[in-house]
Amino acid sequence: MRDTDGEPGLGDAFGAALRQHHQGRRSFEIVERDDGLIGVNDLAPYFADRAAWPAIDQRAAPGITGRVLDLGCGTGRHSVPLTRDGFDVLGIDSSPGAVAVARERGGPRGGGSRLPRHHGLRR
Repeated sequence: MRDTDGEPGLGDAFGAALRQHHQGRRSFEIVERDDGLIGVNDLAPYFADRAAWPAIDQRAAPGITGRVLDLGCGTGRHSVPLTRDGFDVLGIDSSPGAVAVARERGGPRGGGSRLPRHHGLRR
């Protein structure tokens, strides 16, 4: 895979897996931590609706006011429902594949919401 400037890139394996899951093909992520622990996780939680958000997210949501910046927005698990609720949301993620999924799942485009965009770091 190549970056937009034509240089070899790291690719977007995570984004590709999210796109597969979004298209109905069951997909998993394999994570290896620095301490050597390897975990295999279902990607379904990245697509969870508001009712399945972790308790801390559910407790924080009623306090949201004004504009929202969703750093690492991924599939839009938070930014999509907040956009649909009428918030001005800017979602940013380093994974173009995750951003594509979030846009496909996205809420309304009007009202100044910018949901989401890819903003990666060049290496």
